[in-house]
Amino acid sequence: MVIINLLIQTTSVSIISEGMIKMTLQIRKPAETDKMALIDFREACLKMSTQIPGTSELAQYSQIDDWLTAIGKNEVDPAPQLVPSIQYVIVDDQQPNVIIGMLNLRLELNDYLMNFGGHIGYAIHPNQRRRGNGTQMLALGLGKASDYQLQHVLITCAESNIGSARVIEKNGGILEDKRLDPADKLIRRYWIDL
Repeated sequence: MVIINLLIQTTSVSIISEGMIKMTLQIRKPAETDKMALIDFREACLKMSTQIPGTSELAQYSQIDDWLTAIGKNEVDPAPQLVPSIQYVIVDDQQPNVIIGMLNLRLELNDYLMNFGGHIGYAIHPNQRRRGNGTQMLALGLGKASDYQLQHVLITCAESNIGSARVIEKNGGILEDKRLDPADKLIRRYWIDL
């Protein structure tokens, strides 16, 4: 059971778990100093799935330096099929070299994102799941979306991803509809007003 301390700021949030262990999650952009943590995050996630949502295609890059360059470019000059986006890592302030999760904030929506991807994608390190981190990560991401003057945020998840649906709903997500994506997977589409 996780009791959430509701002192949510746009850059950090505190979590108090059973046993009164306090964790403060922080959201920030990835840096050169995160290389080893990014590799660990990527490898841990890839053991569970071939894709890692909310990471700006981290799984596709063999060199972290190339990925860091690409995410910098995505902020100001994305490739034609992409939209401007900001990549974040989520860390515990007591262990800033360990990535708890990653979150990608898309500042615009193209046709695909409007139907299936949404403004925010995120992934949680496998050993950090089912601890309330997803709810807090999304709250931090919504804070960043507000900083960029987004007023209505679309967030999606697979119909089968009950955990993600709960995270979105705990953050005020209102289900608009469900749509079949190009791979015939049913996607839940939620809106959150900021």
